[in-house]
Amino acid sequence: KEKDHPRLFDFIRQLCKETGAPYPKKVVVNEQINAAVYYDKPLLSMFFPVRKNLLIGLGLVNSLNLSEFKAVLAHEFGHFSQRSMKLGSYVYMANRIIHDMVYNRDGWDEALDTMSQSDFRIAIFAWILKAVVWVIRQFLALVYKGINLLHASLSRQMEFNADLFAVSVTGSDQIVFGLSKLGRSSYAMNMAMNQLTDAADHKLYSSNIFFHHAEAESYLKEKVDGYQDRQLVANKEGQQMIFTPDDTDVPNMYASHPPNYDRELNVRKIEVEGPTDERSPWILFGNADQLKEILTKKLYEQGAIKPKEAAFNSPEEVHQFIQAELEETTFDKVYCDTYDTRFIHPYPLEEASATLAAQFPDKASVQQAIGSVYGEELQTAMQNRKNLQSELEQLRKVAQQSKVKEFEFRGQRFAIDELSAKGSLVNEEINGQYDDWFKNYDENIYRLHSRIEDLYDLPQKQMYLKRCAFQNQVIDAFFKLEDVQRALNGMLSQNYAAGELSEEDVYHAEQQLNTFRNQVEEVLKATESVEIPPLQYIESGQLRTFLLDGQLIRGGQRLLSNVWIQKFSEQLGTTVSRIRRLYFKNLGQIISLQEEIRSSVAA
Repeated sequence: KEKDHPRLFDFIRQLCKETGAPYPKKVVVNEQINAAVYYDKPLLSMFFPVRKNLLIGLGLVNSLNLSEFKAVLAHEFGHFSQRSMKLGSYVYMANRIIHDMVYNRDGWDEALDTMSQSDFRIAIFAWILKAVVWVIRQFLALVYKGINLLHASLSRQMEFNADLFAVSVTGSDQIVFGLSKLGRSSYAMNMAMNQLTDAADHKLYSSNIFFHHAEAESYLKEKVDGYQDRQLVANKEGQQMIFTPDDTDVPNMYASHPPNYDRELNVRKIEVEGPTDERSPWILFGNADQLKEILTKKLYEQGAIKPKEAAFNSPEEVHQFIQAELEETTFDKVYCDTYDTRFIHPYPLEEASATLAAQFPDKASVQQAIGSVYGEELQTAMQNRKNLQSELEQLRKVAQQSKVKEFEFRGQRFAIDELSAKGSLVNEEINGQYDDWFKNYDENIYRLHSRIEDLYDLPQKQMYLKRCAFQNQVIDAFFKLEDVQRALNGMLSQNYAAGELSEEDVYHAEQQLNTFRNQVEEVLKATESVEIPPLQYIESGQLRTFLLDGQLIRGGQRLLSNVWIQKFSEQLGTTVSRIRRLYFKNLGQIISLQEEIRSSVAA
């Protein structure tokens, strides 16, 4: 409301004057990294001149400076001026109607099926009519795709046009710099949400999610390569650019937004200079802290967590928990990110002491091994892994492009029909390296530190063995649960794409759901005998109790319902999230123990 945030509404009013856009009917906020224009009633907008609303995501406010925020809002006011936005309502209605006609089945189809199985003299007319209906539906399916293709193309052009509105009031740089921060900001918001979910497991509920979003962004900028602010770099033509064709995703033909690289090229056709105001857009909001708190509490209410008013903690208090978790699971650069970007192989706990003695016969061989395991060979292996993953990402981007006949791979040109084979080759090399070099590496790391404990008779031996054994059990449970989660999501996507399901399809889907449910139950049952070793903020006790509160939802019949699937998905997601957390926390403890063990040798 303007009475609560007068500076914001003055800012919007002035921006409307500068862009010539109509003033919004309502201003709405949520937590997202987004700004948008929308109608209250899309159906009415098809026939009457309905005013548009402005949505401001406060996550966006949290990440941009005032000039970038102004550019993003100016972009949205560009949409306010586009009468072609009305077409979106028509496309929405056409999609619903055509989709129902093509993919849904009703009493008409059942009557035809019944007629086609009756007396031949009647059935023949039903068969002919079914054939006609089939042809009509195929034609409408093409119309459905054609409408969406054309609308996606129009939407991309509308984005280009709206970007130029932003340039007209803020200059060329601001909208581009704003776009460059959105990916990091979205990742930071997901990171903050996950951290707050972990905190909620310990009855810690923050009153300000935006505090944690900002802290997550700061952490990413400081600790993670690739998340720092982008800088202008000259391209081949000498033009100063933020984006390149290689580091931005290419949308598929249904995408409504063009890639950021294309948007920047459009923006920089005519360079316009503009001032930069580094102040935060929060200065536009009256009593911003109260607004942050109100929205944060609404987010808790909408989720599965509903703390009482008195239960909310200060964001600083919750941040202490988050900071402790990060410190426990942030590893030294000497490990070359090998523990951050992959899961380790199980430790060979059952190997005989003679095997360790043969590999590391004396203290001299141990000291020599310490000098090599975290050196150049690991750096080379990790760089090779990153290169392969980069190649796979580039091939994925090529696959998304239409009208591409050739692609470059390892310095050579190949026809597009070889793309799948090259992707399979890179995948095989990644998996081969993981199953060969990294497996040998992980096992040798365990053997080395176990042998040091034997040679030097160190007191950490029992705890080290206990944590390594627990880690093996966690790894086994995690991969089994992740496989179920992946299979469940794949089945649901496949059934959704299929539209209407036959009785046989429904029966098969319910059998699959029962199988998935039983697989999770089996994993949970196996963890009943596993004890959690001492970990910060986690009480020692039964692993099963930690992974899932209460009982797993029952199986049986009629599982193909939104209620059952949602509940099962939530329980599965909870167990996967919690066991992932245990994996990294215990791994942090194992690595700390290994560092203690190596320091004993140095001493």
